[in-house]
Formats: sequence, structure tokens, C-alpha cells
Amino acid sequence: MAKRRKKSRQHSLLLPLIAVMLFFGIAAEGFLLYQRFRQPPQLPAAEFQSERNPEQALTDALQNGDYTAAAGILQADFADADVPQKAVQLLQKQTEAVCADYDSGSTDAETALQILQAIRTLEIPAVSEDSAECAEQIRLHEAAKSCMQKAAAYAEAGEYEKAVQQYRFIPKTEKTLYADAQKQISVCNARRLAETEAKAETLCAAEDYDAAADLLKQVMLDLPDADALQEKLDAITEKQQSAALHTHLKEARLRFDEQDYPAAFAALRQLPDVPETAPVTEAYRKMYLLHLQSEAHALMQSGKLDDAEAMIAAAEQLVPESELPAMLRTELAAYQPVSLSALETSEFADFSLSGEALTDAAGTEYPADGNLYLSYEGDLSGRQRSSAEFRTNGLYSRLNLTAAPKDDFAAEIVFLEISGDGKRLETYAVSVENGCLQIELDITGVQVLRLRVQPYGQDDLRHAGVILADGTVRK
Repeated sequence: MAKRRKKSRQHSLLLPLIAVMLFFGIAAEGFLLYQRFRQPPQLPAAEFQSERNPEQALTDALQNGDYTAAAGILQADFADADVPQKAVQLLQKQTEAVCADYDSGSTDAETALQILQAIRTLEIPAVSEDSAECAEQIRLHEAAKSCMQKAAAYAEAGEYEKAVQQYRFIPKTEKTLYADAQKQISVCNARRLAETEAKAETLCAAEDYDAAADLLKQVMLDLPDADALQEKLDAITEKQQSAALHTHLKEARLRFDEQDYPAAFAALRQLPDVPETAPVTEAYRKMYLLHLQSEAHALMQSGKLDDAEAMIAAAEQLVPESELPAMLRTELAAYQPVSLSALETSEFADFSLSGEALTDAAGTEYPADGNLYLSYEGDLSGRQRSSAEFRTNGLYSRLNLTAAPKDDFAAEIVFLEISGDGKRLETYAVSVENGCLQIELDITGVQVLRLRVQPYGQDDLRHAGVILADGTVRK
């Protein structure tokens, strides 16, 4: 009984032990199977190299589009050998397929260019050339599409000139885009033409004919078929000339009224060269010449010879074709002052025309050249007067001179008498007290001019010398 219980206890211990051993055995077998499936059996290196096919590996990489792997295979296996023709043909077909997909729109430009760039990096001459050409065509087409888009945007904004510039960038090699661009150019030109006509009408309504004409001329230069604008330009030109005629005539009339003759003639020169302007210009020219003649004579007669000279000089610039300025200049020369010392003398008593400088009673010195000296010295011989006569022959109208007592003047007072043709014209009292006298006298028509000094009283026998300086006559 005890033996039987002992044997039963041993059997109960063996059963779990056997179960555990079976479990670990199955697990180990499963792990080995797992490892066998996870890692294929390693063949010897020589056997592996003999079984690997580089050409097929290259073809597989190319077909999968793995150009990086293909580049590695080419470098490792075909660095010193020709690339398999099968691989070359495959790349050529892929290049053609990329271009075809881009043309059909199934591939965008960025993706197509990336693929072509990857193909070029393989550095296979026969293929690189084709892929580079395809890439260039894609870039050109993209540039043409960009120009079309810009042109459409400009046209939408009404900037037709810029739109046409963009359309003209499309090359003829882009047949479809080029044909479309030519149509759009015609549309833009037609719209620009219509818009130009409308703008010109607006400018004309505002009487801005210059701007309207300039606008039409510019468009006619730019557009090949703008002949329709010529008639409108002709009409605007007529309005432009009419407006210019009115404006410049108004300005000329205003300046003539103000006697601003240089500005008046400047306005006349701005008149358009049309038949209507010639009579108007001639009328104003005659008005000016009449004014010139009248004013120049008035200035000469009043002794304002410098003003007359300036007026004549201005006339020579304004009306160079006229003979009047030259005639007036000749007359002006006759109005220039003539020194008394230059005139012919008819008689003299005691006077000198030149010789030495003279000093008056106030200490002012007069140069001898051109000055006269008349003196009275009473004595028992009866020589009581000193005089001088000059032949003026009726040529002069004014006498100008300065009379002053000489520094040795001893008389209380003497009279300077001026007469013409025997008739007394004026008498002036010369004395130290009176000082220097400025004399201006009308001698119109006088043939013989006489100057003489005489004493204040018949019994005054004292010396009295009179200096007559700067004596001139003029017309």
C-alpha cells in the first residue's frame, strides 16, 4: 500500500515535468522556424556574385523610377563598360513619356522637370541630350503661358499697350499659343483704338487740342491699322490752329496795348502758319512802324537821344526786314549834339576856343578843349564888348551851355546876351554871386548865332571874364 502510494506520487511529478519539456521544445522549434523565414539562408560570396544580374537590377530600378539606385548601379557595375542598350531605350521611352504627359496635362511642369533632371544626372549622353531638349521645351512653354497670363491681366485692366507687348513675346514655335496671341493682339488694338477716340473727344470738349493731337499721333505710330484716326486728327489740327490763332492774337493785342512790343511780336511769331495769319501780322507790323516813327521823332526832338537809340535798336530786332530803323538811325545821327567850337565862326572880338584850362570864381576847373572864353575889359579905347558869332544855318533847334564867372572876375555883374540873326533871344546876368548858370535856349531857324558880354553900367571899366563851357547845338 505504501509502495503503491509512493509510485503514484512519482507519476504525478513526472507528468508536469513532461508537459514543461514539451512546451519548451515546441517553442524552440518555432523560434528556429521564425528565424529561418526571417533571414534567407546566406550563400557563399562567390555563389552570390555569380547569381546577381546587374543589367536586370538596372532595368528594375529604372522601371521603378528609382534613379538614385540606378545611378549607384551604373557607378558600381558599368563605370568602365557601355550602358546596356535595353536601359538606354527604356530611359528614352521614359523621357518621351514625361514630355507626352506634360503636353497632355497629366503631369505638371515641376514634376516633369524633376524627372528629367534625375534622368540627366545619370550622365548617359544619348539620353541626357534628349532630356535637356525636352526640359528646355517645357520651360519655354511655361514662359509663354506666363506671358499669356500677364497679357490677359493687362487687357482686363485696360492697359492694352502692355498687354500687346506681352502677347508679342510668344514665339511662333508655340503654335497654339501664338495663334491665340495674334487674335488677342487684334482685340487689344481695336479696344485701344476705340478708347483713344473717346479720350480725344473728351480732350477736345475741354479745348485741350494739343493733348488730343499728341494722343492720336502716338497711337497712330504704335498701331499698324490706325489710319481711321487720320481724319479725326485733321479735324483736331484745324481746331488746334484756330485756338492757337485766337490765343496768340489776343496776347499780341494785349501786349500792343501795353506797348510791350517784344512780347507782342513774340506772340505773333507763335501764330500758326496758315493763310489767315499773314494779313493780321502785316497789320500789326504797320501799326508798330507808325508808332516807332512817331515816338522816335518825339524822343529826338526832346533831346532824349539815348531813349531814341534804344527804341531803334529794338526795332532792328523786331522788324529786321524794314528800312525804317536805318532811316531813323540816320536822323538820330543828325540830332547828336555839335560843339560850338566845331561850327564855323563869322566874327569874333576877344574870345578863345581852346588853349588852356580855365577856372571859375568858385574854383571849378574847365578843360581848355571845346570851351569858350569871352571877356569884357573897359578902357579909354572904347573896347567895351566881347562877342563871338557862329553860323548855324537854321539846322539846329536847341542851344545848351554853361556860363560861369572866371576866377579873376572883377566887375560887379555883366550881361551875357544871346541873339539870333540880329534879334536878342535872351540875356543872362553873370556874377560871382549867381555862380554857374545852366543855359538851354531855343534857336530854331537861326542862321547866325551871336554871344556877347557887356557891362552892367557904362562907366564900369573893371575886367569881367565869362567862361562858356560845354556849348553845344542840336536839332
